[in-house]
Amino acid sequence: MKIYDIEKIKIQLGNRIREFRKQRNLSIEKLAFKADLHPTFLGLVERGESNASVTTLIKIANALDKDIVDLFSFLCIDQIEIYNTEKEELIHELISELIKYDPAKIKLSIDIIKLCMKF
Repeated sequence: MKIYDIEKIKIQLGNRIREFRKQRNLSIEKLAFKADLHPTFLGLVERGESNASVTTLIKIANALDKDIVDLFSFLCIDQIEIYNTEKEELIHELISELIKYDPAKIKLSIDIIKLCMKF
């Protein structure tokens, strides 16, 4: 079982939120308004200085037009050392599709992907 560093995760989560906010050209104030949060509190969350409740994180994800898991994708991505946001989003999309299927189909899909990557 992995032991998580809470302070590190708060900072990474805040960075992830900031990254998504900037991709959408939103100021803290605009995102806070969309998420029905106070801009000062959102700033604290982005800097990893405050804990955000599940409700708050759902509001933020909704305001960013993201799935809640997108905010935490750095936990998986960090393990495979991919830091490119576009790659992260594509990997998340692939995983989201694959989990719909049984293990045999997932294995077949992996084999097909490996085969395609050779070309």
